[in-house]
Amino acid sequence: MTVSLCAVSPADRRPARKPIIGITPSFDRESERPLLSGRPLLYVTQENVRAIRTAGGHAVILPMCLEDEAELLDRLDGLLVTGTETPLPRRLRVREQLPGLREQNPERYDSDSRWLHGALERKMPVLAICHGMQMLNEILGGSLWPRIFPKAESERHAQTAPPDQPWHPLQVLPGSLLAASLGVTETAVNSFHVQAVRRPGDGVQITGYSADGVVEAIECPAYPFVIGVQFHPERLLRSNPHMLNLFRAFVSAAAAYAEDRSADAAACKG
Repeated sequence: MTVSLCAVSPADRRPARKPIIGITPSFDRESERPLLSGRPLLYVTQENVRAIRTAGGHAVILPMCLEDEAELLDRLDGLLVTGTETPLPRRLRVREQLPGLREQNPERYDSDSRWLHGALERKMPVLAICHGMQMLNEILGGSLWPRIFPKAESERHAQTAPPDQPWHPLQVLPGSLLAASLGVTETAVNSFHVQAVRRPGDGVQITGYSADGVVEAIECPAYPFVIGVQFHPERLLRSNPHMLNLFRAFVSAAAAYAEDRSADAAACKG
């Protein structure tokens, strides 16, 4: 007996609507001072949700991905991989060479890896922020600088100004998807990291640098829309209008992804 895959396509059941963006959560265990003692939490900041909604999408907070979440992934039109919201535990921060991404938080690493692999397999639009960009590069075979500068120079990329204020310039590769999304090749961004991409992964192109040569953005040209940024654009919406352009481009790509799946489903039915 032959079973038609067209008959069970999730896109076959969905009317036209705003694209649904899944947002990966932070794990409260990343912090030395949990929000609720003895009760680990998953959470996202309102800034991430607001950025997606302002750009025209529906924001959905994802759970921990413990196994293959194919059914849930098939209901999404885009994946936003968030950065961490709390500093590393002191036992890790004091090291001269900081630990790798998985050692920092094994549960989150495994969860984000599964979400990312599932999205990439579907050629779903992905926007990966800060830690999320480092995750994206690593699962594609890239590597990380354990510490980009000595501890005494950490302020170069770990700003002390409010998070909604820029900290250093960003140079964007002309002709890149990021440049088209932002609408500029030069702007200013915030900075909250002491690690950074060292070697790009397979199929990964570096498309943004800071003035001191640190990688600030990557993308995957083989995919319709896969961008990683080391900064936090969701925190800059009020001070830098180009950041909203990035989210609008992401949500627009998610809408196109949803439309393509609906068209494929209609063709199957025909």
